Amino acid sequence: MKLALTSIEDRVAIQELMTSYCCAIDAGDVNGVLACFTEDCRLESNSIGPSPGQGGVNMLADQMARLRREGRQFRHIITNFRVETDGDRGRIRCYLLDYVTFNGETQLLSPCEYDCDVLKKDGRWLIETRRVHIDRQFVLPGLPNANQLK
Repeated sequence: MKLALTSIEDRVAIQELMTSYCCAIDAGDVNGVLACFTEDCRLESNSIGPSPGQGGVNMLADQMARLRREGRQFRHIITNFRVETDGDRGRIRCYLLDYVTFNGETQLLSPCEYDCDVLKKDGRWLIETRRVHIDRQFVLPGLPNANQLK
């Protein structure tokens, strides 16, 4: 991607997109999560592999909502934004600290980095590809293994 100077408006809108995604996933808001993505989106993770399309996003959002209903409260904290755009396409990278509270205990699951391709469609930025690079594998409290989100 040829980098261009990102406008303040686009930078703020892209950061707000990522904040909306994190808040929706933490709240168990499946429709809110889906609204952040293009129809032909793709999720990628060095932990759980690829998940194509809105079906993959829906599966992840449903599983996170189920875990929330079972008593796990997630907090996705994002920071250190690097935003690049070229017209209606862009890339955002930011750090993620992913916390979970369960049975009164809070723990950091793993430091991570989001690396996302974004697309401006009808004046609104959406996530086209969300890659998450997890620094270390982890087990969610109360679940038996590290592949519980598959």
